[in-house]
Amino acid sequence: MFGVIPYFKDISLPEEDSVALGKRMTGQGPAAGQGLIRIGVVRLPFISNYTDFDPFEMDPNVELVYFDRPAHIFGFDAVIIPGSKNTIEDLAAIQKNGMADALSAFHKSGGTVVGLCGGYQMMGNLVRDPHAIESSLDTISGLGLLDMETEMYPEKITSQVEPA
Repeated sequence: MFGVIPYFKDISLPEEDSVALGKRMTGQGPAAGQGLIRIGVVRLPFISNYTDFDPFEMDPNVELVYFDRPAHIFGFDAVIIPGSKNTIEDLAAIQKNGMADALSAFHKSGGTVVGLCGGYQMMGNLVRDPHAIESSLDTISGLGLLDMETEMYPEKITSQVEPA
């Protein structure tokens, strides 16, 4: 069976996961802007869904920078910890390279830190994976920016939560 795909000019498809992030690091490539707001995205080893940041890249008021050096953190108006394909391993990596300490210092100095998905889980006190869903590490301390704990389960559970 054969098919024909019509030719589309100027079609915009997301790039393959984090393969294209190299050219976006520290302000190179299309992410570089002269925006009024500088947002840093922590470059995690197992980053996922980095296309979540495409709207920021399109906004001329935002300069979006992917970074992996802790020393760069104080140059941003806000820092985002993105989603992760492996939350525990990424958390261990940022603890090892000093990014976790930099995030805590940035937060303590009044800086805005936002976590998405796995990045949000990292912001808590503890992440547990007793069933080895993502990692061979059973438990790891989180960043302690939010008073919460995360536990990985074999099946994903979603529920609506309201503040107490």
